[in-house]
Amino acid sequence: MERKTEESLMLRQAEELLRAEPDAVAALSNLSALLMENLSNLNWAGFYLVRGDQLVLGPFQGKPACIHIPFGKGVCGTSLERNETIRVPDVHAFPGHIACDSASASEIVVPIREKGRVRAVMDLDSPVKDRFSEKDQVELEGLAGLIEKHVCWDRGVLKAPVSDPAVPFSGYLNAYTFGFCEKQGFTERTAWRHSLEAMALSTGCNAVILPVCAWQDHPWSTRVDSLSPDVMSAEDVRRVCGEARKLGLKVILKAMVNCRDGAWRAYIHFMDHPVKTEPSWADWFAGWDAHVLRVAEMAAENAADMFCIGCEMVSADPREEEWRSLIERVRKVYAGPLTYNCDKYQEDRVTWWDAVDVISSSGYYPLEDIDQELQRIEAVARAANRPFLFMECGCPSRQGSEHRPNDWNYGGETSMEAQKRWYQAFTEALLRFPFVRGCGWWDWPASRLYPEFAGEDNNGYCTWGKPANQTLHDFAVRLKLSEA
Repeated sequence: MERKTEESLMLRQAEELLRAEPDAVAALSNLSALLMENLSNLNWAGFYLVRGDQLVLGPFQGKPACIHIPFGKGVCGTSLERNETIRVPDVHAFPGHIACDSASASEIVVPIREKGRVRAVMDLDSPVKDRFSEKDQVELEGLAGLIEKHVCWDRGVLKAPVSDPAVPFSGYLNAYTFGFCEKQGFTERTAWRHSLEAMALSTGCNAVILPVCAWQDHPWSTRVDSLSPDVMSAEDVRRVCGEARKLGLKVILKAMVNCRDGAWRAYIHFMDHPVKTEPSWADWFAGWDAHVLRVAEMAAENAADMFCIGCEMVSADPREEEWRSLIERVRKVYAGPLTYNCDKYQEDRVTWWDAVDVISSSGYYPLEDIDQELQRIEAVARAANRPFLFMECGCPSRQGSEHRPNDWNYGGETSMEAQKRWYQAFTEALLRFPFVRGCGWWDWPASRLYPEFAGEDNNGYCTWGKPANQTLHDFAVRLKLSEA
C-alpha cells in the first residue's frame, strides 16, 4: 500500500493522540481520521465495538456503514470469533461477506483487546483488490497495540450504562443443573431422556446447565482426568443438547472438577511461590486448561447459549494471570458468552470479572440473609458493569438446611417444609431484585432420578416429587407473565 507519510510517523502521531486523550470515543474518532489521512486507497476506516453477542458501529471515516454485525458474520464478525487479524485480498470471494459499500474490493480487520478480551475491531476497506500486505498488517497490529495500551474503555458513551449492562442472552435464564457427575456413556440408556422431560415440564425451566466434570485424586494432585470413563463423553453432551433443544431449552455447558477423595474443589491449592520439587499451580493449570478447552469445543460444536469456565475454585480464584490466559484461549474456541461460577460470598473477591461476559455465583445463602446478600452482590455487578446470575442455587429437604443450604451433610430429619420455605423466600427475592438475570437450580439427576412418589423420603437437593417443585413451577409462570 502506498503511504502518504512514513509508517513510524503515523504510529508516533497515534501515540501522541492517545496520550493526549485516552477516552475511547475521542481516541477512536481521531484514529479513524488519522488512518484515512495517512494511508492511500482507502474508502472506509473505523472501528466496531463489542456489545454482548454482536459488534456495533463505532467511530469511522467513510460512507454510512452497517450498524450491527453478529459474531462470526462477515470479515469483522469472523475476526472477532477467531480473535485474530484477517486480511482479505478479494472481499467478493470471502464467504458471507457483508457489503456495506459496493466499492470495497479488499479488507483487513484487526482485533483490539483489553487484558486478553476483545473490546473492538479496527476495519479498513479499499476499492483496490489485494491492497493490504503483511507489512500493512504489522503496522496496523502495532496501532492496535497502542490502543490496547492507552485507551480507557470505561469512560465515555462507549461503555454500557452501569444501570443496564449489556446482557448477552435474551430473557431470564431459569435453568436447572442436569446430570452432575454422570459417567461416560450414560446416554446410551433411556432413563435420562425421561428425567430431562420431567424436569422441563414439572418445573417450567427454560434452560439446562450440563456440567462436564473432570476428576483428580485429591486437592494437591496436578493430574486432571478429563478423558477417563468417569467423565461424560462428547457424544453424551451431543445427545443431551439435542434433546434439550427439542424440549425448547437453552443450553449452558459448564466445566467442573471434583476430587475422588471427597474433598471440595475449593480446597485445591498449591504453593503461591513455586518450589522446584513440589507440585505447582502451573502443573495443575496445564491439566485444568486442557479440560476447559475440551468442554469449550463441545460448547462450540453444540452452539451452547453460554459456557461456564469453572465452579467454586476459591483457592484458585486469586490466580488472575492464569485465568485471563485461559479465557483468552477459550475465546478462540467458543465465540458465545462466558461466565465463571464463583462460590458464595466470593463475588466481591474475584479481580478478573472484566475478562468474562457474565458474573455468576453459587447462591446458597441462609434464608434470613438472602436480601442483604443480594444487595451486596448488586453493588458488585454494578461496579463491574456485568450482568449477574446464580449459576447454582438450592436447598436440601432437611430440617435446618434453610439456614445452611450449602452444606450437603448438614441438617436433621427429612423436611419438605424446610426446603419449600427456602425456595419460596429465594424466588420472591429474585423477583424483588431484577438485576439478577438468571438462576441455576441444584440439581436434577439424569440417569438416577428417583420415582416421583419417593420424593417425600428424599432429603437431597432435587425438587422432584416435593412441594418445592411446585414453587419452581409457580416461579416460572410468574417470570413468563412479567416478560409478556
